[in-house]
Amino acid sequence: MKKIISLILTIALIISTIGIMGVCAISFSDLDGHWGKTYIDALINDGTINGYDDGTFRPDGTVTRAEFVKMIGKGSEKTDVVYTDVDESHWGYDYIMYSGLDVSGTQFLPDKAITRGEVLNLIWKRNGSKKGIAAPSIITNQSDNKDSVAWGYTYGIMTGDDGLHLRLDDTLTRAEGAALIVRSRAINENSPAKDFVNTVSDDILKTVFNSQILFDKEYNPNATFTNGEMARAALRFGSRQYNLTFKNVSAVNELDCEYGKEFYVVRNETLASVPNTVDFVNKNANVGDTLSEMCFNLIKLVAKSAKFETNASYPDTPTTNDIQKKYLDYAAANGINLYADGNLHPDKEITMKEFACILLQLDSLIGTQISYSSDGSGTNENLNTEVAKYPANYEDYTAIINSIPTYVYANKISSAAASESYSFASAMNKMFINPLAEMERTLAGKGIKARLTYYPTLVTNPESYFVYRIKAEITEADGASLAAAIGDKYKCADITVSKGDTVWIDLKIKLPMGDLLLFYSDAEIVNAFK
Repeated sequence: MKKIISLILTIALIISTIGIMGVCAISFSDLDGHWGKTYIDALINDGTINGYDDGTFRPDGTVTRAEFVKMIGKGSEKTDVVYTDVDESHWGYDYIMYSGLDVSGTQFLPDKAITRGEVLNLIWKRNGSKKGIAAPSIITNQSDNKDSVAWGYTYGIMTGDDGLHLRLDDTLTRAEGAALIVRSRAINENSPAKDFVNTVSDDILKTVFNSQILFDKEYNPNATFTNGEMARAALRFGSRQYNLTFKNVSAVNELDCEYGKEFYVVRNETLASVPNTVDFVNKNANVGDTLSEMCFNLIKLVAKSAKFETNASYPDTPTTNDIQKKYLDYAAANGINLYADGNLHPDKEITMKEFACILLQLDSLIGTQISYSSDGSGTNENLNTEVAKYPANYEDYTAIINSIPTYVYANKISSAAASESYSFASAMNKMFINPLAEMERTLAGKGIKARLTYYPTLVTNPESYFVYRIKAEITEADGASLAAAIGDKYKCADITVSKGDTVWIDLKIKLPMGDLLLFYSDAEIVNAFK
């Protein structure tokens, strides 16, 4: 009997050892040190994926639709679609038929690279198609399937490289596909949700904070600010003025304190229910008061029209002030969220990081920068939030606008930084717009019709003159010379323009002596490029 038991134990040990060796023997030459090795190993060891005959896994190779559905494994339901490009002899036939991957028509397109959005939709369906998850609209608007994006983002399955841009139309690598599958398998009802404010990159939040000169101190993510500082920041935001003039606004310093006028204005705007005391002015601002006041001033900032919807509320919205609730409901209806639980947390002391997060979402909603046509009409512009793609000299500018190509910023305007003139250029926009209508007429007289646009972010003041960059959209021309059209004012290399061209032109104009207007008659064109 002892010999039999000993033999059985020996055989068991051998089998166990073979099993372990079988798991550990799979080793690929191109996985050592790769960021996705842990995810890949998990799928290799459960038999979901394998490598190539040459001993490589190729973790950075692009995944096709057929490859990914094999990676994720068969689903529970077979499709009724008869694919015209996949027959039963295809190596991935069973995986494709039981995949649940969305298709259009009767083609599966097995060899087409799968996109990140398609992957997210599929793993969301495989995990129960959960709905009703709170995520900000700046995230959910990136997809037609808002539920899958909210789920994937909130549970950390797909947050992008910067916590903001999910790149849903991009393809993905074998390693990225493995990572998404393994992460999704770990999600259950007890999985912690991730707050937007703690997921989005701090580089983005700092950049957005600095895109407006609203506070008199530098960005510090954990720093708080007082109700007085908040009031001044909100009014600067809505008026495009750093040095507030309170023009056409009743502003009385009832409390005889530093922020008295600003506080008087914001109490009349949205905060009528807060205490009218110096102590409250000096108390740290909270999330609810700040958000309502910033929404109010966002509407003032809108150059044309904004859809004012208030058909939703935060579960914990204060109800003591109807005006404040109106603007908080506006924020809720437009999907402004900081926290994964969907609550506002109105009484929480707000930090600069949370303020920047609000500003980021307000910008995505309407656009917090403004450009001006030659007739003075304004257009709200969104910030470029892809900070990793900024030009090396981005700090020369207060804000990088999404509609302006990166090369425009990389081409220096003058020796001075545009950031030094931003506040003045914003507040005195009419001064800089004035030459544009005359310039349009001059060009039209020479056969070049153009729409000229002024950007306060593209103004410099190197010495006793301004150099500022305008956009010229050519609506009518046929290989016309700019130098010939502009004449003696043209002081740079000539370029030709045709209909459909966009040209960037730098105007150099001396500072006005009395009247605060610039005139085309005093201008020189010192740079022009396409």
